Amino acid sequence: MKPFFVSLFFALSACLSIQGEEKSDIDSAKVTALLGSYQEAFGHSATGLAYHNRLDGPNGDAVLSSPEEIARQEVRGKSMPWGYGSGIQDIALENGQVLFALCEAYDATGDEYFAAEARRLFDAMQILARISPEPGFVPRGPHPDGKSYYPDSSRDQHAAYIEALWRFGKTTIATEEDKAFIADTLDKIARRMEKNDWKIMNEDSSARAHVGFTWKQFTTVGAISLLSSLAQVADATGDPHWQELYQTYSDEKDGERWTKWLAPEALEIGPPLTLYSNQFSQALTALRRIEKDPARKKQLAEFQRRWAERALEANVFDPEKWRRLDWAADRGEEEMQALIDPIGLDLTKTYTVLDLYDGYDRSLWEHPDSKTQGVMHKLCFGLCTVALHGALLSDDPELRERVLPIVGRMVKEFSKHHQNYRGGENFNRTVILGLLALGESPHAAATSIPEMPLAKSTGWGPCMDVTIVGDRLYAIGKGKLYTADITDPKNPKKLGELSGLGNSRQIVVGEGIAYITAREDGVFIVDVKDPAKPTLLCHYDSIELATGVDLAGDILFVAQRHYGIEQVDVSDPKNPRHLSSIRTGEAQSIFYHDGFVYTGVWGTSEVVVVDMHDARSPKIVSKTPLDGYGDGLCVHDGMLYAATGHHSREPHREEGDPGYGRGHGLEIFDLSDPAKPTFVSRVKFPKFYAIGFDMWDVSVVNGHAFVADTHNGIFVVDVRDPKAPAIVGRTQLDIPEGKDEPALFGGLAVGDGIIYGAGGWTDLHLIDAPEIASPIAKEPGKLPVIGPEVEPDNERILAAYRPEGQVWSVAMADDLPYAVAACGSAGIHVVRVGEGTLEPVSVVPTDDFTTCVCIQGRTVFAAEGTGGMSIWDLSPDGQLTRKGVYDAKGKRVRYVAVPKPGKHALLEVGSGRLHIVDLSDPTQPRVVLEDSQHGLFYGYQLLDHLVEGRYAGAFWHVSGLHWYDLSTDPPTYQGNHPTGRFGMTEGLVPFQGELLATRGRGYVRFDFEEDGDFTDLPIQRVPDTWLVGKPTLYENHLYVADRVFGRVFIVDVKDPDNPTLIDSFETPGNPGRIKTTQYGYLLPNGYEGLSLCRKVE
Repeated sequence: MKPFFVSLFFALSACLSIQGEEKSDIDSAKVTALLGSYQEAFGHSATGLAYHNRLDGPNGDAVLSSPEEIARQEVRGKSMPWGYGSGIQDIALENGQVLFALCEAYDATGDEYFAAEARRLFDAMQILARISPEPGFVPRGPHPDGKSYYPDSSRDQHAAYIEALWRFGKTTIATEEDKAFIADTLDKIARRMEKNDWKIMNEDSSARAHVGFTWKQFTTVGAISLLSSLAQVADATGDPHWQELYQTYSDEKDGERWTKWLAPEALEIGPPLTLYSNQFSQALTALRRIEKDPARKKQLAEFQRRWAERALEANVFDPEKWRRLDWAADRGEEEMQALIDPIGLDLTKTYTVLDLYDGYDRSLWEHPDSKTQGVMHKLCFGLCTVALHGALLSDDPELRERVLPIVGRMVKEFSKHHQNYRGGENFNRTVILGLLALGESPHAAATSIPEMPLAKSTGWGPCMDVTIVGDRLYAIGKGKLYTADITDPKNPKKLGELSGLGNSRQIVVGEGIAYITAREDGVFIVDVKDPAKPTLLCHYDSIELATGVDLAGDILFVAQRHYGIEQVDVSDPKNPRHLSSIRTGEAQSIFYHDGFVYTGVWGTSEVVVVDMHDARSPKIVSKTPLDGYGDGLCVHDGMLYAATGHHSREPHREEGDPGYGRGHGLEIFDLSDPAKPTFVSRVKFPKFYAIGFDMWDVSVVNGHAFVADTHNGIFVVDVRDPKAPAIVGRTQLDIPEGKDEPALFGGLAVGDGIIYGAGGWTDLHLIDAPEIASPIAKEPGKLPVIGPEVEPDNERILAAYRPEGQVWSVAMADDLPYAVAACGSAGIHVVRVGEGTLEPVSVVPTDDFTTCVCIQGRTVFAAEGTGGMSIWDLSPDGQLTRKGVYDAKGKRVRYVAVPKPGKHALLEVGSGRLHIVDLSDPTQPRVVLEDSQHGLFYGYQLLDHLVEGRYAGAFWHVSGLHWYDLSTDPPTYQGNHPTGRFGMTEGLVPFQGELLATRGRGYVRFDFEEDGDFTDLPIQRVPDTWLVGKPTLYENHLYVADRVFGRVFIVDVKDPDNPTLIDSFETPGNPGRIKTTQYGYLLPNGYEGLSLCRKVE
């Protein structure tokens, strides 16, 4: 007869659990504490590994089989070559699954504690690859002596070890040395398996292991084991042999492993689930994340989802659904019933694993030596962990949401009772589940987010950003600034408008002055004191693509993408002065607070913190990883909020990769130390990827974060508990006609009960957000100071010329002693070059920034931005006389090349268009070809010589090098070769009858007819030199100037197969392409001016 109180407990459990322990939350602190308890009880300091038996009792590690027993292959006097009951039998399995889960926890949370624990455990587990003299054998062990192990292994030890090493190698924790070890180890395991026809053999290969079935069997277990392991080995090693073998076994027998045994329908005919089926969840997850075929990935996801549902919902006492052997051994029906009577169970009734876990008598924990507790732990606890493991690793958001409360309860329960648990199995599993449950799975999308409809739109047209100061709203888009009165927040009243502001991106307003970044068009400074009549005060020439912007007192901060952050003194807004720059990586947006600037860095996915107490001497003080491409951020109440997008840190090269499109979300950091943000939490937004609009914005007020996520929409996130952010609302725009994705939001501003969203393709939109939205008054804290100017100390510089603007480019006349410099906002300057001297001769103001000059004979060609390409005569006395101008119809001409004999000019127009201009009549230059290829022009991306006297070259950063035949009338497109990307920091020059391109931290040489891929060309490196930049060649000297990182290299290439470095140095400026003279070489160096440097012998 069943005890009445137990039966009653089962009857009421479904009601009570919802109100009771099942609501236990999962957080890092609870899981960290449980992990620590597990390591303390089961870990051994000698190996750093956790064992199957508790080691913290009075008998210490004597609870394990002794080295002498292990040497005899015995356990408690019985022959046991596979070590069951020894306490060391599952070292690879149990530690491997913990390592896998630690990596998942780190990727989901960014918590450095988990990174440190994963590193420690990875280091400890390397002994398993080294302890046996047989390469590729994974033993059962080792004993804490570090030497003793059982020589009969199994599928689970090998597979778990492979999975753990592979998973660690996919994290940012792994070094190149780690990845080399992983590749070597997995290769050895696979080669031993291949030699043994994919069976696990004992160490000396004299017999098949106790659980050593062939992985080539046509069953679900065989398909998972073989394909998952091969996929991981191929991925880790990059060896084509394993990839080919993976494909061979995938295709074998008309692909039966995929079409039958890994088909979701196979679950209906498969064997019953077991206490150890959780091992296959981990293997399936690895396979799904590696597999490239979208259809197969989808199939595996559905397989895992159905498997987990089956495990959660099947009747445990149905022997066709769950194996009884694991908890009842070989007992008959009556014995089994007697075994479970004390727990209040009935074999004839239906129970799921959740029913069993929910309803067992918790007082059994107090009787650790009882047979009933042992049965309970296998039947009511252990089987449930199998189902939960599968649900969490399925990456299915609904399953995850369903099981998280159960995992939380398990963690709480084990934290309370673990001292009464002698074995390691369920303790190990609970730790693993806790780790897997942390944060938002980077592979799971957000679900069922409440929609927030648009309240209205203004009708002004496309907007990229918006900001609010008091009762004034300022919005920008399509080169326009709009000012509006928002005294009535729901009905903005437009007051004024100003056009001609370029490719406007972000806006900040202070003291009645608006500062507008405009990418390739620099920064526009506008007086908005009279909002009805906004007035342009100044157009500032930023170092590169002016993107992000912030203001603190008299200091303007401008994020310049790859060029970092530029500091500008705007105490006189009509005459801004460059102060300094700091190379942070690809800075998108910036936020100043109390002496520090925080920037979201794009490609490297991180927050970079810059000490900006002295705006003339900024210093990077920390870099913190993000799990998505960085951009917008803000500081509020001691917390840093970072909006992220595009891809996560997991592999994301192509669609279907685990990190592809999964970088969107919000991350929260504690700023107790403002120089070192400490990760707190993150929340992920739905998966999405579309290149082109790479901006994500965030503002925080009233315990809510408002995040603009381009095409994904605007999200409202409840951050009142920073450890548990929750999405509470979303507004997504419709898909415009002719587009494939929803219209995008650029920036946003928060008003009184209203969110103002800047629709980049559409309009300024209003979204109702009563009670949570209110205007934000930014408090910058302590303002930066401007320290004394420091002159660069470079013994190479013989003379320097410092105009008002930045020196972008320089050209030297062949038969006159004059250099002509493109000086940005200061126009075109002619400078006499002498022995150790640079003397100004003449200055010509230009309509816009002059960013490039070149000379053919005595004719000067200048790129003047919106002023087009101007053409000038250079007189013997150094004066310039205008001959003509090419108008690019208001588009910005940024760079110009005029190859000899000077019949055509190649122009970079805007951010990605090429114009080829006929110069036969310099007074009336005319365009004869326009082209645009995939990618952008980020800098000088032209070849200033013709190949074979007829072919001109230009390269876009994505689609690479394209050729144009100038001998035809009109010129014609010739082709794209070599194929492949050509980076923004790379360049091209003719060299010894070939072409030389800086590439891959060295250079490549190739013939014009080369039709392969750039990646196939051998890279010639200069010893101990990271060669990056734009090249120029004079005699046997290759001059390379890296404008992004401020580096200059001079290389002797007389023997191009054995180049030698002559000189290299760094500069605070932004060096452009170098020109040589008889007195030395000329270095155009941005706001550091033009330098004449000592001649290279």
